[in-house]
Amino acid sequence: MARRPREQSKSGYYHIMLRGTGKMILFEDQEDYLVFLHKLEAIAAKRKVTVIAYCLMSNHLHIVVYDHEKHLSVFMQSLAVSHAMHFNEKSDHPGHVFAGRFLSVPIESDAQLLQAVRYVHQNPLKAGLCKIEEYEWSSYHAYLGESSFIDTYTVLAMHGSTDAFVTFTHQPGTGYSVPAFDRARLTDAEARKVLNATLTESDQEDLHGDSRQRRDAALRKLRDAGIGAKQTVRLTGLGKSIVSRAFSHTDVPEEPTPRHADVQKREDSVIEHTSDRIRASDAKAKRIANATLTVAEWDDLKDDSRSRRDRALRKLRDAGLNVAQTVRLTGLGKSIVSRAFSHTDVPEEPTPRHADVHKRAEASCRL
Repeated sequence: MARRPREQSKSGYYHIMLRGTGKMILFEDQEDYLVFLHKLEAIAAKRKVTVIAYCLMSNHLHIVVYDHEKHLSVFMQSLAVSHAMHFNEKSDHPGHVFAGRFLSVPIESDAQLLQAVRYVHQNPLKAGLCKIEEYEWSSYHAYLGESSFIDTYTVLAMHGSTDAFVTFTHQPGTGYSVPAFDRARLTDAEARKVLNATLTESDQEDLHGDSRQRRDAALRKLRDAGIGAKQTVRLTGLGKSIVSRAFSHTDVPEEPTPRHADVQKREDSVIEHTSDRIRASDAKAKRIANATLTVAEWDDLKDDSRSRRDRALRKLRDAGLNVAQTVRLTGLGKSIVSRAFSHTDVPEEPTPRHADVHKRAEASCRL
């Protein structure tokens, strides 16, 4: 059974939901929330998606967007990949971060849009965390006038005033629902029926065939049909590690971008992530360099004396800086830094040049 196509919104508005795999915590501390919001703002601008509202809970999130250029899948994939890279690097988590693909509810009327925004802002209250206005990680305060990248104009214009928005937001929400994140647990007998209805005869043969790609594709069909990893192990007889690896893999989006654009998207994500790491690395390297070199030695880096310049460069090398960092910090050419780094220091007490010449002359005379 193929995955059901995502329902498209005629208006371009969507209510999006994304949850951590196995209800895993997505935001461990304030830094995680701030990094995510920074990425949300940057990626939304890049993909030309307008963010209307959001609420970041500890293990899931809600976003209401206006996708006027139909970039929703690319936008969400970029956002999920970006946060997963940050989360895995920071926490040394090796696996999948988000539970499958994101859920989306098309919004087709003004009333539905207002209800969706209210639903999103009421999340902390319904979870028993705090009052709506006390929660820090939602867009509610943007609607009260705080500076934000959120587009509040459309919703506030519908209400007519901020006071009307506040009154509406605090009213109990009725007539609006979203798909449940959690599926009901299946018995093994029910799961067997789902397996037979989901997999074709060819798919079932692929489970024990010699093609890992086809086997994993069949396993992900079971995952998307609601069968858990443990049940799949029992039903198929495959190893737990095989099933877990296949379940943790994300399928290609239903609306894949052309290959050249997809490659560019991945490169953008890697470049953005790499740039963040380089900036952090260079800041640390700058502190080390300042603690290592005296003011005179910093001057030596730009001096006409190659020997003094190289000596200062080797001090940076010995302090743990690499060639690339040193090039960026000093502005010197890569060949100059590389040559200095590869050279062994001159002895601390070199003999004067005239004495060295005299010593060689005496050795010549003895011969």
